[in-house]
Amino acid sequence: MRCPKCQSKNLRDSRYCRACGTTLERVCSRCQQRNLPGSQFCNQCGYPLGRHVKASRRGGLARVGLERLRRHLPNELKERIWAHRKEIEGERREVTVLFCDMEAFTELSEGFDAEEVFAIMGEVQDVLIRTVYRYGGTVNDISGDGIMALFGAPLALEDGPQKSLLAAWAIHRAVSELSENLRTNYPSLRPIRMRIGIHTGPVVFGKLGNDLRVELTALGDTVNLAARMEGLAEPGSTYLTEKTFRLTEGFFDFEPLGEIPVRGRRSTVKAYRLIALGKGKTRFDVHVERGLTPLVGRRKELEFLVEALERAKRGRGQAVSIVGEGGMGKSRILYEFQKRVASEDLTFLLGRCLSYGERIPYHPIIEIIRSTFHIEEGDPFERIEGKLRDGLDGLGQDLGPTRHALLDLLTRPEREDDPPLMNREVRKDRFLEALRTVVLRAAETKPLVIAIEDLHRIDQSSEEVLKDILNHIGGARILLLLTYRPEFGHPWGTRSYHSPIHLAPLSQPESRTMVAHVLGTEDPGRELEELLWEKAEGNPFFIEEFLQFLKTSNVLEPKGPRFVLLHGIPRGSIPTTVQDLVMARVDALPPTAKEILRIGSVIAREFSFDLIRRVSCFPEKALRTDLALLREVELLYERGPSPHTTYVFNHALTSEVVYNSLLSAKRKEIHERVAEAVEEIYHESLNEHFEILAEHYIQGENMEKGAHFAGLASKKAEKAGALKDAVAYARKAVACLEKLPPRRDILRRIVDIKTKVGLCLAEMIHFEEAMSEIKQMAGLAKTLDYPRPLPKIYTISGAYNFFVKEDFPLAIEDLERSVRLSEEVGDAGSLVLAQTYLGVAQAFCCDFERARTSLEQALERCLPYDSLWGISLGKSNLSLFGYNWEGKLEGGYRESEEAIRFAERSGDPYSKSVASSCHGWSCYYRGALDEAEQNLNAACHHFEKIDIFSFWALAKLCLGLVYFEKKRYAEAMRCHEESIALFERGRLFPSFVNFNEVAIRRAMFFDRRGSFDLAFLEEHHKRNRFKIYEGWIPYMIAEMALQGEEDLLPLGREWILRAIEADRQNGMLWNLGRDYHLEAQFLKREGRKAESRERLERACAAFEASGARARLERVRGEVWA
Repeated sequence: MRCPKCQSKNLRDSRYCRACGTTLERVCSRCQQRNLPGSQFCNQCGYPLGRHVKASRRGGLARVGLERLRRHLPNELKERIWAHRKEIEGERREVTVLFCDMEAFTELSEGFDAEEVFAIMGEVQDVLIRTVYRYGGTVNDISGDGIMALFGAPLALEDGPQKSLLAAWAIHRAVSELSENLRTNYPSLRPIRMRIGIHTGPVVFGKLGNDLRVELTALGDTVNLAARMEGLAEPGSTYLTEKTFRLTEGFFDFEPLGEIPVRGRRSTVKAYRLIALGKGKTRFDVHVERGLTPLVGRRKELEFLVEALERAKRGRGQAVSIVGEGGMGKSRILYEFQKRVASEDLTFLLGRCLSYGERIPYHPIIEIIRSTFHIEEGDPFERIEGKLRDGLDGLGQDLGPTRHALLDLLTRPEREDDPPLMNREVRKDRFLEALRTVVLRAAETKPLVIAIEDLHRIDQSSEEVLKDILNHIGGARILLLLTYRPEFGHPWGTRSYHSPIHLAPLSQPESRTMVAHVLGTEDPGRELEELLWEKAEGNPFFIEEFLQFLKTSNVLEPKGPRFVLLHGIPRGSIPTTVQDLVMARVDALPPTAKEILRIGSVIAREFSFDLIRRVSCFPEKALRTDLALLREVELLYERGPSPHTTYVFNHALTSEVVYNSLLSAKRKEIHERVAEAVEEIYHESLNEHFEILAEHYIQGENMEKGAHFAGLASKKAEKAGALKDAVAYARKAVACLEKLPPRRDILRRIVDIKTKVGLCLAEMIHFEEAMSEIKQMAGLAKTLDYPRPLPKIYTISGAYNFFVKEDFPLAIEDLERSVRLSEEVGDAGSLVLAQTYLGVAQAFCCDFERARTSLEQALERCLPYDSLWGISLGKSNLSLFGYNWEGKLEGGYRESEEAIRFAERSGDPYSKSVASSCHGWSCYYRGALDEAEQNLNAACHHFEKIDIFSFWALAKLCLGLVYFEKKRYAEAMRCHEESIALFERGRLFPSFVNFNEVAIRRAMFFDRRGSFDLAFLEEHHKRNRFKIYEGWIPYMIAEMALQGEEDLLPLGREWILRAIEADRQNGMLWNLGRDYHLEAQFLKREGRKAESRERLERACAAFEASGARARLERVRGEVWA
């Protein structure tokens, strides 16, 4: 039998190793009981030992492996996992899964006895486990000949996919080296080679066992796909999926394997083979290799570093800490500073604290020493010694002890898990003295810049070196640059020569500039800019990662000079790199602090101290301690003095990532607790919290309360004029009610709310959508013998027939019925809206007296409710449809002016937009074109923000008419085209579209871009179904004919006579004045001056009666000319 320690062969019954004296025992593969040498069966369980063990070897190795796994698990990691046990169970995470399996294990088992197999595989397992832990992973399962490892679970890991591939690469090298060493004792042993498969994807954590292994529930097939990659991999190779490839591209070299069929999947999978390590060690290195975008912002920070260097050159050593969250650009500032000083006579040394180097003592310091003395990876001992000697000789004096200390550090690196050495403290003192000597001597030769990145990952030994150097640079020509995240608490206290730079997020204009640079366009598009500002909030790394995410997700597409989003981004769609960065910080917190973040993410981005205290049930003192910690590491910010303190997540993504990590059952539980706490705390002012309560009860799946508070939120929004919000909350209420048992009272509530939604949509001029809401409600109301919603239903039906179908008789019939029913059932809201629509429909039919009566009655019914926005809308409607269209301009101007005043007082953007639009029409009719242009442009600006397109379309139409009269024909055409687009978008008023098309032809004709197409004009005149345009379209055709050749004059005269007849019959006084004015110009062209003058006098009379003073003065001037 072989000695487990030195591998020497011994006789079967030997009690002690003949080479090293180790006690020889036989370990039972079933129960792990130790037995005396020579035993054939276990003295504890009777299981056969030695060569009798064949079928059970793999299982026995697995049990031994688990014991080995517990032994190798770092204590710090063990404590963190155990402390977070409750939070880990039931979390959703994005993790990287690594499967590793040994080639030809069966052949190995058959070629050696059980003890030899156990010994060989024990060493293999040691290598696998140590390597995984070295790179931050955890071994979650172990078989006789392989392991399953997780990177990013149970605790989050930044750059998990990258570290999994580093571990895979290291495993292949370490196993190859081990295999060579083992052949010394086992000459017949074939080379040991591993197959590794890797995939990154979502998983759900199940129960955490006492051995700290976690059950995984795959979302999709994350675990299975990693196992499939391992099964496909050739011995000695690593296969990975496209997801992991995308996340690690640039860090490694890969060979694409194309589409590979995978057992258990219908579709093929893109796979890649890991070939070699790439040049870049950090994500920033990869960005540099690909090409950096131009630096945006950070000029002040760079200048500060330059000034610090100047002070250091004068012998006043400086230390500058660049502090910022992950992705803020700390590495970029160092890179730009290094470029800035590249031509100066100084030494620039750079060391990095890599994320997997926290358990490697002196890692960044060794990197700096290697850089200083030009020592390459793989240099043999003799070459290292020679380079150290040559470099130190250049510093002068006898530095023999320094050389020996540095040589010891470079060639005998110890790990923190190595056995403690008797002279460790002595060695440490020698290292410190040697490094201090090198640094200070080098600074005497020329100024020295030492930059160490990512101190939040620094190992303890390097931190002690750094502290020692910092203590001695005050009088040296040294600039020490340090970068770290806010959670790192530096140990060196305050120094007069130490200054921190805190990196703030980029401003919105700076973010826009960066997006433009990344996309290679001057104008990325407003929608994309707003999305990235909302998601990234000025974090440069987040901006780049989200842009890459949008590109690879096929969401972003170039369209001309801009980029457009093809569809929305689902909630929870966050780049894996961003998730890892956030969750790594969160998992580093104490369990109670992490729980506060989890609860806070459910509440909102901002939450009060009272609310988090009620929901968490933590003791106040402990809660304040954890909140102080979260504030200190800048995951939360604090606002306001106590007792009104609130806490805000440092970034919207932090809140979103933490929220997404919770399973739905946990979310629901917390949502309901939050809602109950809000009711309890704010019971005296619940109306201010209807929206919050609705959201939390709905997310908590308390549908009864969700419906109740969503309905109250809808009523509140409607009262404030926020119709979009009113519709949204009403729909949420309906969705809740539809999940409850279909009782009679529930069905009545559904009918009420859906008809209310339809009414709000009708007010917003979304008539097809409104009809869709009430489609089945009339029948259901009759079935339930419930007449109350019928006025709303007929109001919507009437508006639909009017605005969309242009069926005026049917529309007026429905609206008059709605007025009667509203009065019968006492539905004031439906009555106001029905009378408003009735008045507008009557105005379109040129029944102006009745229109004015209906609109005035609707306005009077608003007055008692003191609804400022409702009064404003009523006056706007009365202005345009009750006065201006008939030609009573004084009344129209008066009402639109008052509409603006009421809208301003209400603060409601919708009524303000409508008022500005209608006042623009009033100014146009009066001939005040500049004032009209100003008001109409203001209206269009507001309409674009709130996206209400009916009055927006009318404003664009009127703006086109204004520009035409100002002879700005190109702008007139653009406005009419935009008006058409808006009407068509809302599927409204085909006759308005028709009118706009004629107006475009008129502007083109006057701008000499088009011909007089009589067939087109006649066709559009026939299509018109508006009485108000029966004279206006012929007027425009006549206007074009007058502008054309002589042969068009007779035709034009016919069209102007049609216009006069129509406008006289329809009682449109202002239009009639224009008609007479145009007819006078025809008569003048024909030489009939007396008749022309008589028509001008008629025009004057019409304009004077209508109140169009500016036009009246102009025509009077022509009369006396």
